Amino acid sequence: MPSYELIPGCTSPQNKICSDDHAKICTILLPHPQLIDINLCVTGSWDLFPKQWWDRIELNFKRRMMDNHQILIGVLALAGLAAVYGSPYERLGLPLNATEDEIFAAYRQISSYWGTETLYNQSEIKQIIQIEHAYQLLSNNDTRRDYDYFNIDDLQEDVAQALKQYEEEGDMVEIRSPVFESTVFGKKIFSTANDLTMANFGELVMQSSDPWLIQIFSHVNPDSRRFSPTWDKIVELLEGVVRVGRLELSQLELALILAERNWLNGYPFFRNGLPAIIAVPPSCSKLDCIKRYYGEKTADAVSDWMGSRLLKFPRIMYYSAQALV
Repeated sequence: MPSYELIPGCTSPQNKICSDDHAKICTILLPHPQLIDINLCVTGSWDLFPKQWWDRIELNFKRRMMDNHQILIGVLALAGLAAVYGSPYERLGLPLNATEDEIFAAYRQISSYWGTETLYNQSEIKQIIQIEHAYQLLSNNDTRRDYDYFNIDDLQEDVAQALKQYEEEGDMVEIRSPVFESTVFGKKIFSTANDLTMANFGELVMQSSDPWLIQIFSHVNPDSRRFSPTWDKIVELLEGVVRVGRLELSQLELALILAERNWLNGYPFFRNGLPAIIAVPPSCSKLDCIKRYYGEKTADAVSDWMGSRLLKFPRIMYYSAQALV
């Protein structure tokens, strides 16, 4: 039975921490923003995680520190607002490996110039909101993780709403404290589906003779939250037909494994954003046979895809009473 464990300093198959050198591959996946390397030591079946697959992981993700202010990372290229105001790190004047204390100190220094009784024009308000956006994104471990590793900004909707509210107040306005309040923090998305982890994925999913439908999501992602009722309906519709599970991005190592790869640079991403939906066919013993869903995120569409495309069930056409007249 496969087993998975995080081993500090596990950097080569010769590392003796793993007892079975013939069935173990060790690789550095990604450096954490705080410069804590995530090292994954895998023991178990080579069929589940073939060596060629891990070699690609190491090739694409092994990065080195250049100096105290620069680290090679390719998932910070946000379009839109970032193109104008820079990345959250740039807005606060911070390196990508900034600590929590450094993030707070930079924000406190910048925000100390904001007068609560001062009127600001809309251009200044936008800059202030972007500073607040950067601070809230980077000061929360979950939103920072989603941004650093998967290029997902969970606060975009809050920022857009704040910009709209300030614009409606007039050309010259005072700023509030806080500048805007996020709606994503402090809430968990509950489900009756199986929670998947690095510890149970190999045995529960990859060694299963049953098909699996899996949602990849984040507790702090607004789209994941809106999808929750739809997911509950999918679980109900597919009960007894397939096994259903979900993976939260806090299970970072497994999320990196199941993410797609940018064909230009190899970095992880989810093509249709979050939540991402994948399916594992029966007796799928290799990651190459995992299927990805790119269609409409409705209960009927996902269930139909799972039944007709994955399980090869015959499609039953339904017609309204008006269509049959």
